Amino acid sequence: MKLQESALAHSIAVIVKITNLGETPEGLAEPENPPTPQPM
Repeated sequence: MKLQESALAHSIAVIVKITNLGETPEGLAEPENPPTPQPM
C-alpha cells in the first residue's frame, strides 16, 4: 500500500511540476519566455 501511495503521490507531483513548467524544465531559467501551463 505504501509503495503504491508513494508512487501515486510522485506521479501527481511530476504532473503538477510538468504542468507548471509547461513541459519545459528550462522554463524557469528563461525569464523572456514564460512557461505556458497546458490544461489536461
